[in-house]
Amino acid sequence: MTNAQLQISRVYSDRSAFISHDAVINALRQTLIKAPEGIRVEEFIRDMAFIVMRKLDVDRDGQVSLDDFHQTVEQQPLMLQCLGPCLPSNKAVGAFLATFTPYGPHLGVLQGSHHDL
Repeated sequence: MTNAQLQISRVYSDRSAFISHDAVINALRQTLIKAPEGIRVEEFIRDMAFIVMRKLDVDRDGQVSLDDFHQTVEQQPLMLQCLGPCLPSNKAVGAFLATFTPYGPHLGVLQGSHHDL
C-alpha cells in the first residue's frame, strides 16, 4: 500500500483501525449533495452504504480492515474515493505546483488524470 493510500484509509477509519458500517453511513451522509428526485435520503444512504461495504469488506466480517481496503483499491483504484472525494482536483494540484514549486502546472503527470471525477 502506498503512503497516500495508508493516509486515506486512516481518514476514513475510526481509532479501531477498521471502517465500520456506521462510519460508511456517516461518510456518505456528508458527501451526498442531492439525492435523486423522489428518493428518501436516509434509505438511499443506507442502500449505498450496503453496496460500499459489500465492495470493501473482502473477508465479510462486517467491517473493513486496512487489508480489505488495500485489496479493494488495488483491484479497483476508483474505490479510493468511494466514501467521498479525498484526492485534489487537477486544478488544485496545478495551483499548488504553481505556488510551491518551480515547475508550475505544466507537469505531464496531470494530463489524463481522473482526479476531477
